[in-house]
This record gives sequence, structure tokens and C-alpha cells, in this order.
Amino acid sequence: MKKAIAFAVVCGLAPSAHAEEADTLKLQGLRTIDTAERILTAIERMGMYACHVTAGLEDDNPTQKLLSEVEAYESSIRALREGDNVADIPALRAPAAVEALSWLEEVSPFVINYARYASNGEFGPAYLNAMHDEHDKVVYAAEGLVEEIGRAFMHGRMSLLETSTLDNLGHLRAESDLLDAEYCMVLTGTNGVRDEMAATLADFDRRLTLAEAGSMDEKILPPSPALAGALRCIRSEFEIVSGMLSPYVSGETSPTLEELREVNGHAHTLEHRSHAAMELFEGEIAAGEPADPITCDDLDRTAAL
Repeated sequence: MKKAIAFAVVCGLAPSAHAEEADTLKLQGLRTIDTAERILTAIERMGMYACHVTAGLEDDNPTQKLLSEVEAYESSIRALREGDNVADIPALRAPAAVEALSWLEEVSPFVINYARYASNGEFGPAYLNAMHDEHDKVVYAAEGLVEEIGRAFMHGRMSLLETSTLDNLGHLRAESDLLDAEYCMVLTGTNGVRDEMAATLADFDRRLTLAEAGSMDEKILPPSPALAGALRCIRSEFEIVSGMLSPYVSGETSPTLEELREVNGHAHTLEHRSHAAMELFEGEIAAGEPADPITCDDLDRTAAL
């Protein structure tokens, strides 16, 4: 579509109003879905950084990062509720999406308040456990919001395959932080987290496999050559993370702080690559054509979230 518009401009012809409008609506859809996916990532990051405070891992400045993620969460909520003229994000109007946003706002205050409290630099295991108890409910609400926004933007803006593929990539980004958080909570002694970590590892692998091959049953598009290359980079890093986490899925032993520090570095790379793959796919949707091939080094040099 962009090529058609560019061709018309070069030839001195006015691109059709319909083509321009469709292009604008698709970009708005991308930005809106990306904003909702950012909420999901913020939730997982808050849990991760709160656990880093509990565990005493100060390398990534978790107290400041917690405040940044709270702001990212709240600014994303505002953008969806009120619209953002600068980012060209329209306020949600679809009743189901507005209701999903309201539900998320209703169930999230405990997690947000715990994150603010942890940003003071002291967050005992009991507080971390209480914050974790609220996790699934808030994530479920955030996922419901993403789903409803995807439905709202399917009408003349983005296809079901595009929104489902984008959502799948967004989950890879968020689950990268969740794996870090769950590994950290094994260290701090959170009950039941080993089983949760095993489930997250399995879900990440499932979602990555879907992204690598595509699936009409799951409404996931097969990747372009460029995206396939990015997914190979994610796969290689995931194998490292999985190998480090798997020994602690069962048993009684817990990782050391130094091991957590190492996992945090690899999980950060995993999140960075997942974010870059998501942006690559968004760029392909916006341009209407595949991106240029990209190496793992190229992927790692892209801007972080």
C-alpha cells in the first residue's frame, strides 16, 4: 500500500483518499495494540524488578526501574482511555475494549501499589509473595484488553492473522521478563513458583514454535525471511535461558545471587530480541512488504524498549 501511494506521489498523482485513510487506520491499530502490549510487559517487569529488590540484585537499578514501569503502565492506560494526539492513538470507543480497560484498572491497584512500595528499596519476601498472588488476575485482565483491542481494529484496519501474530510476539517479550521474575522467586522462596516457571518455559517454547512455523489453526502468519532470522536469534537465546532455569524446575535447591545475575543478563537479551522482532513485524505490516534480512548482531543493536 505504501509503495502504491509513493508511486502516485512520484508520478504527480494524488493517492486515493481511501488508500490514505486505510493506511492511517492500520498505523493507528498498530500503535494502539502496541500500547496495550506494553501494559502487559510493564506488569511482568514490575514483578521482576520487585523480586530483584527482595533478592538484593542491584545491578539493574531496580528501584528506579520500578518507578519507570509504573509510569509506563499508567501512561499507556491514559493513552487508551483518553487518546494520545502526539502518538496518534485514538481513545478506545469499542464497548468491549472500554469494558476490558475498566476491568484492568479495577484489578491492578494492588500490583501498582506494591511496585511503588518496592521502589523504596525494601521489599521483604512476604510482600513479594502478596504481590505475586495478584499477578495472574492482572495479567489475565491485560490479555483480555489486548484481545478486545485486536478485535476492535480488525474491521478495515488489521486482519485477524496480523493481530494474532502481533499478540503472540508480544507475549514472547513479556514472558522473557516473567521467566526472570520466576527464577528470582525460586531464589527468594515463593511457594509454587517452580511449577509456574515450568509452565512459562513451555508456553514460551510453544509460542516461539508457532511464530517460527505459522499456524492457520492458531491464526499465526508464517514469518517472512527477515522475521524468521530474528526468531532464530530468539530461539538461540531461549535455549540458553531454558538450560539455566530447567535444573530448578523441580527439587529443593535454589539458585545463587550470582546465578540470578547471569540469568538476568540472558533474559534481558531475550526480551530485547523479542521486542526487536515485534517491531520488525510491525514495520512489515505498516510497509506492506517484508523487511530486509537482519542478523543477531543487528537485532541486538536495535533500540531497547
